[in-house]
This record gives sequence, C-alpha cells and structure tokens, in this order.
Amino acid sequence: MAVAVAVLIGMWVLFTSKPTTPLAAPPTDALLLEILRLIFYAIAGIGGVVALTIAYRKQRLGEAAEAREDAKLFTEQFAAAADQLSSDQAANRLAGVYAMASLADDWNRGRQQCVNVLCAYLQLPYEPPTLPEDPTAEQQAAYKLTAQERQVRHTIVNIIGERLRFEPVRGKTWHWCTFDFERVTFDGGSLHGASFKGHVSFNQAQFPTGFIGFVGTEFPTGVGFFQAEFSGATVKFIDTKFAGEVCTFYSAKFTDGIISFRHAQITADLFNFSQANLSGGSLHFSPNGNLNGARFSEGSALFEGACFSGAVVDFQGAQFAGGIVDLREVADWSVPPNFDAFPNGVPAGLLLPGKATDAPAPPRSPS
Repeated sequence: MAVAVAVLIGMWVLFTSKPTTPLAAPPTDALLLEILRLIFYAIAGIGGVVALTIAYRKQRLGEAAEAREDAKLFTEQFAAAADQLSSDQAANRLAGVYAMASLADDWNRGRQQCVNVLCAYLQLPYEPPTLPEDPTAEQQAAYKLTAQERQVRHTIVNIIGERLRFEPVRGKTWHWCTFDFERVTFDGGSLHGASFKGHVSFNQAQFPTGFIGFVGTEFPTGVGFFQAEFSGATVKFIDTKFAGEVCTFYSAKFTDGIISFRHAQITADLFNFSQANLSGGSLHFSPNGNLNGARFSEGSALFEGACFSGAVVDFQGAQFAGGIVDLREVADWSVPPNFDAFPNGVPAGLLLPGKATDAPAPPRSPS
C-alpha cells in the first residue's frame, strides 16, 4: 500500500506540475483521466499481489495445522495398535498387527516406525509349539497358547510379504524400508515374490521347523544370514535373486532340514558361505522337474573355511556361467558336494580344493 501511495503521488506530481518551458502545453483532462486510470490499475495490481500473498500464507498455515492434526491422529492410532500388540489375548494381538500394517500403508513419515514395531514383535523370545504324546491338560493349554502366538507371528510375516509384492512406489510402499529380522525364530510364513529394496537382515535367525517360502524373492541390495541356524525347516530360495554387493551366509549352521536354491539367480558381488557348517540336512543347487539349477552368472561364491561334514549338498546341474564358485580353502571336505561328472573338465568358474580340481566327487543321489 505504501508503494501504491508513493506511485500515486509521484505520477500526480509529474503530470500535473506546471510546465517549465514556455512551449510546453499543459496536460489535458483526457490525459489526467488516463493517468488516474493507470494509477488505479497499479494500485489494484499491487493489492492483488498482497491479497495473493495473504491467501498463500493462510493456506500454508492451514496446511500446517492440518498436518499437525494428521500427525496427532496417526500418533494416537499408533499408540492404540501398539497397545493391542501387547495384549494377553491372541485375537487382540492379531487386530493390532492388522491395525499397525494399515497405519504403515497410510503414514509415510511413520512407515518405518510401524515396520520396526512389527519386526520387533517377531524378535521376542519364542519356541515353536510341540505337543507330546498323551499330553496333560496343562500341556494342552500351553500348546494352545503357543499355537495362537504362532498364528500371530505367521500373520506378520505374511503381511510383510504381501506388502512387498505390490508395485514399488517410492514414498508410498514398504519396499525401501529396513527390515530387521535378526534373531527371529521362523517356523512358517511366506515372503515369496517380495522385493526388499532397502536393508534386510536375517542374521542369527533360527529356522527350526515348518515351511518358509522365499520363492521368487528379490534381494537387489544384498541380504544377511550371518550365523543363521537351519535346524529342521524347509526353506525355499527357489528362483530367488541374490544381487547387490554382499549376500552372506557367513558362519551359518546347517544341521537339518531342506534348503533349496533351485533356479536361484546369483549375481551378488560376493555370495559368502565362508565358515559355514554344513553337518546335516540338505542344500540343493540342482535342477528339479522344470526348474533349472542355481545360476552363478556374476561375482564370487566363497566357501573359505566351510565344513562339508554331513549335509547333502547337491550342485548337479548348477550353471557356472561367468561367476566363480571357490571351494579351494574349505576346512572340511569329508562329505563333499555332489557335482556333475564333467567329462570335458571342470568348468572354469568352479574352483575345487586340492586334487578335487581334477577329480570332482562322483555324482550320487541326494537323500
């Protein structure tokens, strides 16, 4: 408004002052009218800018107030879902799982926080339910409670898998979240088809029983199974894509169960089985039916210090297509893996220990 007044005074003085030279003509009424019109146009334009500025600031303040209300609402919903997860009743805990997942879908800023809570729930101490023969009433009641807890945990795993099968949209979906499954006991649940684009860790996780599916799962930035224990579960890494810098099973223990890497695509810079203890169960990198064997097409699969002491490890039909599988420095070769006969010599990408380089172990039928 000050600028408008200044412009009005300046233009009025300029065009209405007396001529300084005798030849200058005084302004006509039409000219004065046009000048006034221009002045009012200028004032209106400046006023419009002021009005727009005020409206913009009001909008910003309104949006900030709305954001605060939304944050308050999300916080209240988060507290309510967390409270349900701490309930003694399995039905309430299940409701809390679905409430927390629904909140994570809508709350962009708090999505990671919701995911952290679900992962932290899985990290709570847990023993898979077992029911002895001729159980007492007390044992039956304890089994029922543990079975209900198992359902809650499987629901969390399945919900995470479901969310990560959707088309990833940055800022809208769960794909770039961090998933911390360290020390989690898995006895079921499906992560098949999931795409973990953020950091994901199964370090020191336990796989004692049940069926856990990673069929078609993608780890484009790597994954950790450091010191994980496979002691009885059936774990399917069929058609799984191991990529990124490091996918590690370093110091993992395989004592029982079935681990399948059939048709897995291994392109990680380092696929690390160093110090792994393969004393029981079976690991299959081989074909089955219409599934090809695992494909080592890039990077290095390292087995330095690994112990092949009892597990059935089957590499028959595995494809060594550009990657390197280095078994030269294993710690124990007493029960060597099962390879193809290689009548034309060992593939360039397969490095066997000692004399085994020229004479791989003869094929045998995996149990």
